[in-house]
Amino acid sequence: MQLPPDDPKTIDANLNQICECLKNKNELNTDKNALNRILSTHVYSNRSDLEKQKTVFHVYKEILNIKNRHGTKQCCNYILYPINIFISHQNQQNIIYTPIEPSIARRVEEHWLRLLSIAKMQQTFQENTKSDIPKTDLKEKFEDVCKKFSTLTKQYDEEKEKSRDLISKIRQGKKPSETLESHLMIREEETKLKHTIDDLKHELRTLEEKQNFIKDLKEKGFDYLDAAKFNIKQGDNDDMIQRKLVTKQRQQRLVCSNDNLNETNWPEFQNICTHMINERMTNPKLHIVYVDFTYCPLQLDMFKIFPSTNYNSISSVRNSFIDTPKKGDSQIVMPCTKKMINVVFVGKSGVGKSTLINTISNCLQYSELSEVRSRSNALRVLVSFTVRIEIDFEHHIIQRGDNDHNEDYNCSDQSRTQRCKSYTFNLKHGQRLHIIDTPGFSHLQDQAGRDINMQHMLSYISNLTHVNAICVLIDSKDSEFTIYQTYLKQLLDFIGKEAHEKLVFCFTKSLSTSRDDNHRKTYAQSLLQTFSRDKIYLQPERIIIFDSTFFVYFASTFWCDHVEPKCEQSWSISKRGVHQLLNYLHNNDSPYILYQGMQRLEYARQEIIRMIRPITEAMRLMFRNITLYQYGSSCNWIELFPKPIQQPCAICYSCPHHIQHHGSFWIVHHSLHGYRDKCEYCSCRSSQHLPVDYQLDYHLVDKMIHQQDQLINWNRQLFSASVYFAHFLIHILHDSGDYSFLTSYDRMIAEESYICDARHGSRFNVQLYKQLRKLKADHQRGVDDMIRHRRHNDLEIVNTWIEYIKDIPMIKRQMNAIHGIQETPV
Repeated sequence: MQLPPDDPKTIDANLNQICECLKNKNELNTDKNALNRILSTHVYSNRSDLEKQKTVFHVYKEILNIKNRHGTKQCCNYILYPINIFISHQNQQNIIYTPIEPSIARRVEEHWLRLLSIAKMQQTFQENTKSDIPKTDLKEKFEDVCKKFSTLTKQYDEEKEKSRDLISKIRQGKKPSETLESHLMIREEETKLKHTIDDLKHELRTLEEKQNFIKDLKEKGFDYLDAAKFNIKQGDNDDMIQRKLVTKQRQQRLVCSNDNLNETNWPEFQNICTHMINERMTNPKLHIVYVDFTYCPLQLDMFKIFPSTNYNSISSVRNSFIDTPKKGDSQIVMPCTKKMINVVFVGKSGVGKSTLINTISNCLQYSELSEVRSRSNALRVLVSFTVRIEIDFEHHIIQRGDNDHNEDYNCSDQSRTQRCKSYTFNLKHGQRLHIIDTPGFSHLQDQAGRDINMQHMLSYISNLTHVNAICVLIDSKDSEFTIYQTYLKQLLDFIGKEAHEKLVFCFTKSLSTSRDDNHRKTYAQSLLQTFSRDKIYLQPERIIIFDSTFFVYFASTFWCDHVEPKCEQSWSISKRGVHQLLNYLHNNDSPYILYQGMQRLEYARQEIIRMIRPITEAMRLMFRNITLYQYGSSCNWIELFPKPIQQPCAICYSCPHHIQHHGSFWIVHHSLHGYRDKCEYCSCRSSQHLPVDYQLDYHLVDKMIHQQDQLINWNRQLFSASVYFAHFLIHILHDSGDYSFLTSYDRMIAEESYICDARHGSRFNVQLYKQLRKLKADHQRGVDDMIRHRRHNDLEIVNTWIEYIKDIPMIKRQMNAIHGIQETPV
């Protein structure tokens, strides 16, 4: 059974009740609605009457029937005994049993289960193809599928025998456990086998759908012809096609089409069929024929009627070239930078970024420390301290401020601030100070964790128009700056090397050390000099000191009433620091315009990676709504509603999925897992997790928001953009990371395949599954075409595409959800 992830306890209670009823023959009084929430149930038994059951409740009823039917064969009880019972005492010393490592056993089991699924697929295929259509009209396709089944079944039998012998030798200690995985080439074969089975599933669904299509045509009185059998070649004109198809011995009306045309122009195809059926009603001798060009070398781009009639005015030409947006489509508007002052805080984890924001907040509101003491709202950001209280001489972790999911103090080796957040303060003359608090970095983090934090920060910064200062926060006791060099290099590579002029070095916790201003200047100068070969002069106003002692006092007043003697000094230092920072921002009122510095490869790369999920999900949504539009479904529209999330999360593709019905479509809804350096919810492999910035939800609305032509145009533009972006990432930047469009397409195809298996007969999801597979193939062909023809793909074109597609509503809504994570009004 596959249980829903949200509330398994209710189902467990009902399952326990069923067990008790079967044991004690009590009357069952369970909640059938709870049992109906079980996502899927598969029964494995040596009794065919049990194996046919589809739900837990039906299994329960059938077991009762078996118990009540006397004389039927009853299942045996199996009892496991230790092996030494069957072996004499003298031979026990010679017995060797080496268990296979659980991780390898699990992978081998998964591998065989995939092969075992082939038998069930074949059984379903045989049940669904009992009519004569697959063996006559679709004979070649039918025989091809049967051959593939035979090949896979033979592969399963061979591997079963080979593995059985190898496992026996491993358990006898004759071979090491690792040879099982390497001998079967599990890692290599897994991917290959998965793709083979997925392709076979696709062929089965296509064949089944085609069988139903032909059956429906014949029920309406159409004959079916395969154009591939009439020697029609690429380049044949309409007259040549008509001569090869039309028979002079009888009256005929032929409609020529293929699967792609029917899918994209279903209402028009239905209109043509209705006209032909009505024409036959007035002329009973007329034979109406559907000619299928799906398997023919000549690919149609429009419906054709032979002999031609006055209702052959419908054309459906598919646009096969990749568009490029005109420069006029997207204009860059430079904003006013005078009223909004953007300051980015960066630094190690625990250096005091959130504390400094509290300091600035209080220094802007109050003149004296006594005013802060009398206020309950002096802390704007959740902060945490470890202090030694003299009363009990122990260390206590104290947290103050409003609780915030974005601030995590449970993991000492990770950044406490989980995502970028912004805080805005009103200044004089209508100006506003906009401070961006970023996740801290740490040498204790692994490289993957640091990369995720950096990606989130760069993702946020890319939405700013300008930066007035980048405050590098450094603990006054810290003397190691290698990690700062690495971090700041990534940042400056992204926004431009010239931005080093906006670096401001803020030394925190100044009262905790005896180091003087000369030491701070040397440290900052050395760090700054690493970004240029030329001598860089560091102005004194770009070195600022702060201290947080008065915050520790403020936090510890709950424990004792004593006054820390350094509080006033700490407050004075911080007050002067805030004043110095504001003076620097006022005197250096020429901000660094990010648009100028970020027209670089790294900016384009980060933007593209960030947009892969919004682009592919928008295309899938448009496919759904175009299909609903074409089929005239009563459910008019599926609307996408992205939701911001408040902490790092990921989708686990190994854990169970929850499927919800939205009108005519079933849609997978993922439960997000908390994910920092590793998943906090499951033990699945990290490769099965996809870090995400927002959660997707869907609503049904009763009206069309956009016209079909607009959706088709947007989809074409997104497809073209995705081809340019993929070519740019792979063949210009040589980026081989896991952030690819093909990977995203594979995930969506796997989801739709899962739905088609779990909800057999959902024709709309089958249609979407086929569209996504075609989209992936077209995408790969588009990228290959750019390589083959050496099409120019410069940075200007890519940036034009980036700005252009951001205005498409489905993209804009998802990008806004990403921004919603990072923006918090103060």
